[in-house]
Amino acid sequence: MSGTCLRSMKRFAAPLFAVVVFLSFTVRVTATEAPTASTVNAFYLSAVPTDYEKMKKLFLSLRNGGANTIILRPIMEKGRINKTALTNNVFLAHQAGLAIFVILPTRGMEAALAEHPDWEDVRYDPGSGTLQPTGKLDLFNPYAIVYIADFFKDIAAYSVDGIFIDKDFYYRDTEGMSPTALEKYKKKFGSPLNPRRVFAKIDNDSGAHRIQDYGKGFWNWTGLKRDRLMLLLRNVMQSSRAANKKVKIGIPLHVPGFTQVEEQLAWFSYDMDAFKKMTIDLYWIAIPHREIREQQNLSYQKSMEVLSRTVKSVKNMMGDPSKMVIAIQTTSTSGAVLPISEIEEAIEMVKHAEEPGIAFMIDADTMVPEVLTKKTFRRQ
Repeated sequence: MSGTCLRSMKRFAAPLFAVVVFLSFTVRVTATEAPTASTVNAFYLSAVPTDYEKMKKLFLSLRNGGANTIILRPIMEKGRINKTALTNNVFLAHQAGLAIFVILPTRGMEAALAEHPDWEDVRYDPGSGTLQPTGKLDLFNPYAIVYIADFFKDIAAYSVDGIFIDKDFYYRDTEGMSPTALEKYKKKFGSPLNPRRVFAKIDNDSGAHRIQDYGKGFWNWTGLKRDRLMLLLRNVMQSSRAANKKVKIGIPLHVPGFTQVEEQLAWFSYDMDAFKKMTIDLYWIAIPHREIREQQNLSYQKSMEVLSRTVKSVKNMMGDPSKMVIAIQTTSTSGAVLPISEIEEAIEMVKHAEEPGIAFMIDADTMVPEVLTKKTFRRQ
């Protein structure tokens, strides 16, 4: 396949949390069972109180706001998930009548790399022409895949209703050059991978090196990385469902304005057509339009255009709104609630994806007015 000219784009990755696997136990929740609604009406929490009573009060208020689901990252302590807090999260969410989805890392498991530094992936640096560490796990190492799958199984056993795989689930175009990966490429295709041929054209824009064209071997190499992502996903789904047969699995969407499947495959080794053939329950994406505005110094209108283009890309790539969850920003970086008119405009743009699941991104101490959330969640 001929090379494709792709421009560098800014991605909005959430912080990656370190995790480590240790003995698990299943939490038996005897409170009200979580709802089974097909559409996700959610609050996506940036942080969760550690205090039991504050947590209980928060979850009840979210239910009163019309939600049927909460999405959160498990509380961390010294690189490990606080399982006592997770137990409380699950119990109190179910007691409030809410399903609970947790976000878990894959390639960005820092604790795994701390324990096994030889599992680290390598990337090609187009500026220096050298190979550099990525700070991410090498999925061509079979032990890394087993490690991640066992971790997901452990968390699924806590009776969570869903697991969203975090945004670190991808391979960038320059990543995946570990010795194990390069040996696999050579064995399969009969010749070594040559980075200078793979990256056929590199542009130097004031010291920032950007890959403009891909060359010989790129698509074969990308296919290998895609296959490792799919292998990890199959293992994660199988192990999670073995511990909790009702748990839903969701994967992140990487669509910063992309309209072509080929672009996503090139940049992230993401093959949506292949993923759609698997038993994935949900696809999720967070679009922090206010954050984007500040990072790129955009006007209000331009940031809304970014939001609109991203939603359109999601719709074009997915097609099935019942499997999508789109999270929208409702607070500024300072923690203040955004103007209601701005939130309402963002909601209307998200609805252009034909009524997908919606998640309001909130801080635990800053709530969006109930009248707005209830109105949004009654849309079905």
